[in-house]
Amino acid sequence: MPKTKDILSKVWLRRGGDGILSRRVCGGTIAEQLPTEQPLITNRQVDMLVRNHLGELRHVEFQASYEPDFAFRMLEYWVYFRRVYSQATTQCVFYIGSGPLRLPAEFVEGGTSHRFEIINLQDYDADQLLASNDWGDNLWALGAHGDRPVVLQALLAKLTFMGSEEQESAFAELTALSGILKIDELLNQKLKEFPMLTVDLEDNAVVRPLIEKGRLEGRQEGRQEQLLTLLSEKFGQLPEWANDQVHRSSAEQLDLWVRRVLRANSLEETLG
Repeated sequence: MPKTKDILSKVWLRRGGDGILSRRVCGGTIAEQLPTEQPLITNRQVDMLVRNHLGELRHVEFQASYEPDFAFRMLEYWVYFRRVYSQATTQCVFYIGSGPLRLPAEFVEGGTSHRFEIINLQDYDADQLLASNDWGDNLWALGAHGDRPVVLQALLAKLTFMGSEEQESAFAELTALSGILKIDELLNQKLKEFPMLTVDLEDNAVVRPLIEKGRLEGRQEGRQEQLLTLLSEKFGQLPEWANDQVHRSSAEQLDLWVRRVLRANSLEETLG
């Protein structure tokens, strides 16, 4: 979900990153945003790379689901940043998924070991984040521990006090996170209670494709988690190749496997 996460990283970058979670993830306030492209590794783009007020490099990845070889990818990023900036980089994974955290916090293979920090949004209290004066904290309350419909209603109420430009940007972020958390239908229901909101993102040519992508990515991750749960219940603990195959497959292929698992006698027969 790279494009959706681009939207969410802006809640810290464009506001200077002075909220509770921003300071926690970035190790302080953001002093400088650095380039995120790394063509020398895999031609991927990281989610956030900043220098904080202490001069530390902080690499932040947003993650909403399990991903095979994720820890190895973090090691690749660390090596690249060390080469480019001649400085060790502190890495932090910000887990914003709705399911249980299953990501490893360390890569270990042979004589190589690399650790990074994982901050689970679910460990935070939604009421505490809603009480913050920082919109970023307020937004993340949606994925924190709390009553989600109540949190969503409080967020929409906060939007009504924003100016039109700020409101549109904040609503785009809210919609993107709702797609990742797979609660876009709940958002649509709650919007009916706030007719005073002036945002009309469905007609915004810039924001609309990103919102739709967030919704589709949220549904895709839901299909993946559903299939992995069915496979685990029927065949026991899954090997890495099976996890990898599920996460690399199209929506059509996932739907086919969900139907096939009901009558298949083996994991290989299901995913074959």
